[in-house]
Amino acid sequence: MWFIFLVSCIAVALAALLVIWIGSKVLRSIEKQDKTSDVEDVVYDQVKKKIKEEMEKDE
Repeated sequence: MWFIFLVSCIAVALAALLVIWIGSKVLRSIEKQDKTSDVEDVVYDQVKKKIKEEMEKDE
């Protein structure tokens, strides 16, 4: 009886660890995409500013 209880506890613990691990991977992926998006926004703003300056020089 105790053996069945211990095995089921271990199975539930392993399932919980698997869910936590998958959730961690998903959150890391989302954070990585956010960082990439932030960098792209900064670069876009810099390029836009540089183009504006070039256009003003030409006028």
